[in-house]
Amino acid sequence: MERAESRRMPSEQIKQKAPAFRHDVIGHTMAGISVQAGVGIHLIATRPAQAVEALSAIKQISVTIGRISEIALVIAASVEQQGSATQEIVRSVQGAAQSTNQVATNITEVNKGANETSSASSQVLSSAQSLSGESNRLTLEVDRFLETVRAA
Repeated sequence: MERAESRRMPSEQIKQKAPAFRHDVIGHTMAGISVQAGVGIHLIATRPAQAVEALSAIKQISVTIGRISEIALVIAASVEQQGSATQEIVRSVQGAAQSTNQVATNITEVNKGANETSSASSQVLSSAQSLSGESNRLTLEVDRFLETVRAA
């Protein structure tokens, strides 16, 4: 159980840290956009080419924000899937453990039944041997009796 807990910790930490990470990235990006917009406004009248560069930088930063958002969504989905897969693995391992315990119980019961059968077989063998001896003794007695009857 500790392994499952330790494997869940990183994904839990990722979930907890993701909002702060996004906030930091967006804050940093917005600061960059603000600087570039300020440069663009300042340069638009005097140096239009540099203003276009500043506006292009703003556009590139916006594209980068979009990519980061997509990556963050993929990471969040992956973390969620990992958590679900881990829970499914835990359920499967628990099911296998329960099945293993049931098999062990069944083996114990079969062993007990085999021991009882062995004991009963030993008793039947002993009784058969005793009956065989009695049968032999009885056959001798009958033979003697018949000889006595014939002789009389």
